[in-house]
Amino acid sequence: MRITFLLSRFLNGGIDTVLVRYLQGIDCVNNDVTFVIGSEYKGMQPFEPFIPQNVKVKYLLREGMQTRLPKRKLSKSLNTRQKVLDAVLFAPVRGFIQKIRLKRLLKDEDVVVDFDTTFYSRLKGIKARKIAFFHFSINHYHRGNERKIKRLCRKMMTYDDIVLISKQMADEFAARVPRMCNKISVIYNPVSEENLLAKAAEYAVPTEDYILSVARLEERQKDFTTLIKAYAIANGQTPLPKLYIIGEGRDKDRLKALAQKCGVENKIVFKGFLPNPMPWIANSKLFVLSSKFEGLPTVLIEALTLRKIIVSSDCPTGPAEILDNGNCGVLTPVGDAEAMAKALIRALNDDELRSNIASNIEGHKKIFSAQYCIGQFMRLCNGGKS
Repeated sequence: MRITFLLSRFLNGGIDTVLVRYLQGIDCVNNDVTFVIGSEYKGMQPFEPFIPQNVKVKYLLREGMQTRLPKRKLSKSLNTRQKVLDAVLFAPVRGFIQKIRLKRLLKDEDVVVDFDTTFYSRLKGIKARKIAFFHFSINHYHRGNERKIKRLCRKMMTYDDIVLISKQMADEFAARVPRMCNKISVIYNPVSEENLLAKAAEYAVPTEDYILSVARLEERQKDFTTLIKAYAIANGQTPLPKLYIIGEGRDKDRLKALAQKCGVENKIVFKGFLPNPMPWIANSKLFVLSSKFEGLPTVLIEALTLRKIIVSSDCPTGPAEILDNGNCGVLTPVGDAEAMAKALIRALNDDELRSNIASNIEGHKKIFSAQYCIGQFMRLCNGGKS
């Protein structure tokens, strides 16, 4: 079978991580697999080394004049005038070039997988089976802008199948677009325990107890503000291990300032982005996620697979499913620093709770295994449902 995966840009996010897992897990001996990337951004693609050698990689736009302004936009160095110039003059040209080149690349494919749901306008007329992966809560997409959400739902009609990565997301989508119910499948983000354990052994980390959180430092979604406040509250009641935060983002300076304001700047360590955070996850005493909303947070599945005790906000969508409605971790209300502070103390010190969670994880984590999830995906490629 000839399968092509599409991604608009290949950076350092959760979607990029999940796609690499698919590329690593698919049988490339009996399937011809191609990975097509919309635009190349050299120096900003840390997961390139993890693409298997037998996967063909193609770019619709190589780095050059057409990608210069978008690359600067990604690094937050574009002013308003340049953004308008790019949107009016260069973006239409990029779109036209990509559409022509994509049509040529896809003329003989059996299955096309739009992994970030951005190629719908360029897939019309393509005869291959078209599968879209949607990684977000539809109700929170575009910050809940109803007009934009409705327009997105209309564009989703382009695809033969739509993969949602959690049951809650699928229910939301079906409620909004009932006529597309027959197109919906649920496939969790795949995780290979063997690969995680190998990555966890790649380098050494501090041996003392510590709390860990891994996410982009962007408050619109990840809400480290609540975590830092919760940590300060809990640390004021009983001394906590250090909190390490792995990730980069536009709100890093603001979050550092908040840690200082809360009096815990000496106990919170901002590690920056790490291509492989597994040693830190594997050796943590407690793993924490504080998001306002998610799709299906891969890092939470990774922590679960590595048998970590987890505290997470009960945000839409994903954490409740990953943690089996609280049986495999502690769930707290979104944005509630007091509740999260109590959860941190309990998850660190309640031995009976930690033992029960550890026992429950063993049976539950199997549904996120790479073998199970990629098997579901291949059935979908062959015309079945997952």
